[in-house]
Amino acid sequence: MKVKVQGFQIGFASNISFSEVFQLLESFSETKRHHHGDEYIYYVDEKENIATGLILRLSNVKSGITTKTDADGNLVVDITTLNDDQTSTEATIFCVNPETGRGLAYSYRRSSTTSLLRTIFKEAHSAVRTSKIKDLTKQYSKLDSTKSGTASKKANEDVKGNFTIKLLSTPATIQTILESYDAIDSISIGAEEALENSGVYSPESPYVSKAKLAISFTNIHSNLLLIKKYINKITKNRTKEDAIRIHGQLEDGVQKWFTVGDNISEFGVLEFDRYIELLPDSLWKEYVDCPALTNLMSKIDSNSSVFGDIPINTDWRLPSAKNLPNIIKNVIKKAS
Repeated sequence: MKVKVQGFQIGFASNISFSEVFQLLESFSETKRHHHGDEYIYYVDEKENIATGLILRLSNVKSGITTKTDADGNLVVDITTLNDDQTSTEATIFCVNPETGRGLAYSYRRSSTTSLLRTIFKEAHSAVRTSKIKDLTKQYSKLDSTKSGTASKKANEDVKGNFTIKLLSTPATIQTILESYDAIDSISIGAEEALENSGVYSPESPYVSKAKLAISFTNIHSNLLLIKKYINKITKNRTKEDAIRIHGQLEDGVQKWFTVGDNISEFGVLEFDRYIELLPDSLWKEYVDCPALTNLMSKIDSNSSVFGDIPINTDWRLPSAKNLPNIIKNVIKKAS
């Protein structure tokens, strides 16, 4: 199974800042909540001026099915059962540039990454928005107590809009394309400059300025690594004007063409087993020091054109919500 690094951008209503939403997120963190029948819990923190988080999806499924092969080569059913103190868990780590609302998160087949990100941010955003509208309505009503309806309308106009989240895309490179495939069956290169010394693919006439190279592969599953090495070799010196297209089977079984330069929604792909190795060694709340988060933060830092410049300090962060219980209770009360 592949784990994708996906970019996203979150947006808030007017006059609501990332800092306000993040502050309220802290008050909800480390408590179990519910989403589509499963429980989830999350942690949020700040590291090197970037907002970070970990979402754990906890399932009540206690049994799993695996397969073994016996001495005769038969496939044998193998049922695994978790202990009473164990809970089936899916983990998603994310980080966000607080000044742009753009960030990265790990996503894989069972993680429901975008859905869970939307859930936790939307919940906090809704509470902040409702509280702010009530406060503004009171302020405007005091200015003219005879126009309470006008005060409410003006308050809603000042905090206009809803929470949004959308996936970001990035121009595909040869490497990101190759990592997306479980099998590759063909490649096509349409070159602006004729492909010299390419045998039967050489131009038929000295007047031809373009050429096309089309290759089909065999044993596409067993030879995947060799095919990828070959593609890297023949595309190494190609220019950005060349149209390089690769066809094969994605992890979900879909057959698809990818073209270098096209926008795709992955900022990297890795194997699930490798992802597990990058997670915290013991305590989940120590995710801020794990390699998985470091990997995401380095991608944000090296792609400022996409995610924006990282803040030079933590002035964006409001006092921890955990140290302001009365304020948080008031916000939640107003939102209810």
